[in-house]
Amino acid sequence: MRLDVSPLWEELKIYDQVSLVMQLLDSFSKDTKDFTRKLVLVRNTDDEESVKKDASLYGFRSEGTLLELKNNKVFKSFRKISKTASPSYSVKIDWKSLLKYAEKLHDLEAVDSFALERPKKSMFQTITEITNKEHSNEFVVTEKILGTYFDNPGLAQKLRREDSPDTKAPFLTVLRALEQEKKIQLMEIAFDFRKLPLPAKDKDFERGIPVGEEIEFFTAEHCFVNVKVIDAATLKKVFGTTKSAYLGKPKLFEKQGWGYLQYGSSKPAKIGKVSSKHWKLLGFTFDVLGAERTIPSVFEEIANKKDLQKSKSVNSIAPMVSVIEYANKELQKGNKLKGRLAIVVDEKRNTVKATIV
Repeated sequence: MRLDVSPLWEELKIYDQVSLVMQLLDSFSKDTKDFTRKLVLVRNTDDEESVKKDASLYGFRSEGTLLELKNNKVFKSFRKISKTASPSYSVKIDWKSLLKYAEKLHDLEAVDSFALERPKKSMFQTITEITNKEHSNEFVVTEKILGTYFDNPGLAQKLRREDSPDTKAPFLTVLRALEQEKKIQLMEIAFDFRKLPLPAKDKDFERGIPVGEEIEFFTAEHCFVNVKVIDAATLKKVFGTTKSAYLGKPKLFEKQGWGYLQYGSSKPAKIGKVSSKHWKLLGFTFDVLGAERTIPSVFEEIANKKDLQKSKSVNSIAPMVSVIEYANKELQKGNKLKGRLAIVVDEKRNTVKATIV
């Protein structure tokens, strides 16, 4: 399991908590039935390598991290199963409490936040503009809607308290406040605590930036929120009606052993049997649309017994990638995704994600 997350969290002194939470989130989907996980205390590089190679292990570096998760009721049950040099624990995860704790960790970015009224007004104005532009009242938003800031590329991995907009507005707290006021509804939330800030202009990826020169950055996208606008005045203004007006969000459902993809009210496309690798691949990545899953976590979700045995005999993720790529090719056959969804496999970054194209 991949232990690393963005260095942005080091300065907040919550790197270990965020790392363990991200590992746990990687392994969950809506259909997860087994909530028991094995946590291992990582004391050295050998322990770290063991965790990275074994998708069933979840590593942490401080006993204080476990205490934090326990205090936030992330564990339904908790017991120590090994008292060796690298202690391990068997825990049962409370999925809702895990998501709630992830929200809490995320908004610790906003160390210099304004009163809620100002970011609420600004964020809802942006959401209204997206509603009008997309002519849809349901879409995914990330911290990008907070705006950009200027930073030196050499320092981009360090959180600039005075500049980055996510240090001023507690993103999820503001969205929750708008939900309380019945302006929006938060449908689904996914996290990717590994993301770094990215240059706002493509050309800045390609040129060498002199030390000391500042360029424009987008805020790191650590959170992906499926927002549904329910504010009557906004719906009336954009659609001429106060009824739900969303046109075409992809959704997945199962019927009589088959998995289907449907856009809005269009005819559903039959993807495959619910036991098929390509349906499992689509479902597992679609649950966190736009966010990244690790290759081992996706592989474990879709692999059969033969795949699992083969991967354990090889000290490489190559067999995992091969299985995922095969399933991805099956998804592309027959234009089942209507050219609007794509599964992106990045072997170098050890990630897989579903994205709207």
